[in-house]
Amino acid sequence: MLPVKQSFVSTPNGFVVPGDCIRAAVASVLDLHIELVPHFLLFDKGWGSALADWLYYKNLGMVVYTDDESETEGWKELEIEVRPLAEAPDGVYMVASGDSPNVEGGHALVSYGKEVVHDVHPSNKGLLGEPWEYWHIFPKL
Repeated sequence: MLPVKQSFVSTPNGFVVPGDCIRAAVASVLDLHIELVPHFLLFDKGWGSALADWLYYKNLGMVVYTDDESETEGWKELEIEVRPLAEAPDGVYMVASGDSPNVEGGHALVSYGKEVVHDVHPSNKGLLGEPWEYWHIFPKL
């Protein structure tokens, strides 16, 4: 895991460029420099669709672990496998997401199993509470 920090952070009073915590967390778990990963929130098609397309073209798979029904349907529409949160594996780096302590909304960072190990935000405040979702990204065979 290559610990990467965000290039852009969201601010409570608005922002010109949205924060790129997803980009930084994905780069971190894949051992990539942030410049090699797109800023998914800048795509008109939606960040989830942009992420799914990028994973496909990089020959990467992803399993999402969540109990949130609204999230489950969105991921399944993008042909991303979804499993219950309790099944999130130990011993692998994953993107974890939950409530942000910095702005209203969500935040992504890096976990090892279910333990948060790297916050991509410069504040290093982590999450408010436990993650609501984990993404295990892996090379397809």
